Amino acid sequence: MRHLTRIGCRAFLQTIGGEGRLTVLETDFPTARERRVDHLAVIDAPDGSRTLLHVEFQATVDARMPKRMLGYYSDILNWVAEHPQDRVGPLPDEVTQKVVYVGAGEWQSGTAICHQNLNFRFELVEASKLRAKPLLETGDLGDAVVAVLTADGTSTDVIKAILGKIMRAPASERADALAQLVALSQLRGIRPLIEQEYNAMSIVVSVEDSAILRPPIDRAYDLGKAEGTVSGTSAVRSGRPAIARRCRNSRRNPAQELDCGLGRGGARP
Repeated sequence: MRHLTRIGCRAFLQTIGGEGRLTVLETDFPTARERRVDHLAVIDAPDGSRTLLHVEFQATVDARMPKRMLGYYSDILNWVAEHPQDRVGPLPDEVTQKVVYVGAGEWQSGTAICHQNLNFRFELVEASKLRAKPLLETGDLGDAVVAVLTADGTSTDVIKAILGKIMRAPASERADALAQLVALSQLRGIRPLIEQEYNAMSIVVSVEDSAILRPPIDRAYDLGKAEGTVSGTSAVRSGRPAIARRCRNSRRNPAQELDCGLGRGGARP
């Protein structure tokens, strides 16, 4: 999700954050804790007001979320004080915080801290209660992938629409979009349905086009070559060089590419 919102998902972010022009901001906060938020942007509303939108994505329920979000809030305010312009004009002090829950089941944890001298809360957005139609009709490629997490994201019609949008995308974007779709479909338990539909549509991608999957596979390939140089027999026993070659050289379907990138290439014939 973090990767998708950095390359697109404008319709999705406007759906949860509000109407207006969205400008993405850097999310590295240099502290001793090396904290990074999932998404930070400026929203320029039609009435001329500006608001900072901070979004965190959660696949599991975390009882510590209010404390985490309060810590992020403090980090963001400190960062704004040090970067009052940040190349996008004056930054506002007002921060709207959203936690987008993409996991299974209901969110059964608090969203606020209520102490004698502190009243803090964040807004919870359950992706499974959003509608896919606005994301598919007005959104970009990232929005189309996120649509699989919405209320109707498991329907065959929506899945075909998502895959159709990916199929029409440039080849340089298609591989990463399919890898992300396969990964997110596992959160909804519908990976077999996704595989069935894209196999029917004959969508095949190469890992050469993927900025997500290519680096780990290249590392595995390089490791395999190094092991082969040092000890051919140990390299053969480990199986990693063969796996890396299969992942790197073959044109597989997206699920197989994802498995290769995650180090499960040997599970596929």
